[in-house]
Amino acid sequence: MPSSPVRAAEEQARAEAASGANLSAPDHGAAGGVDVAPSWPGYLANPAPEMPLASRQRGEVGKVVLKVRVDQSGRPQAVSVLHTSGFARLDEAARKTVAERWRFAPARRGDTPVDADVNVPIVFRLDD
Repeated sequence: MPSSPVRAAEEQARAEAASGANLSAPDHGAAGGVDVAPSWPGYLANPAPEMPLASRQRGEVGKVVLKVRVDQSGRPQAVSVLHTSGFARLDEAARKTVAERWRFAPARRGDTPVDADVNVPIVFRLDD
């Protein structure tokens, strides 16, 4: 039975994104002499990573935080584990799903799409 671990995590990430606390975008300098604050990558409708069967059978649960480099087209270019869940299977299931199947609304500086990093928390629970 697949889990749906991103529901609560997406809400948390949206709140973090709104504060800008966990994001970074390259500084491309001033636009026309005016410094334009960047917008951050946004979530789209993305599939939840499936709980690995071996993890479900062993009762492994946890939260993994991924650092995702999102390019100007909204595709993940690099996905790494920023904070582990404590279980390699869960970390890899989350990393692989985000790297291969997720898309983002790209960050923008003014009207120009830019590469940016976003931290994506994914929670694996047995009750999903």
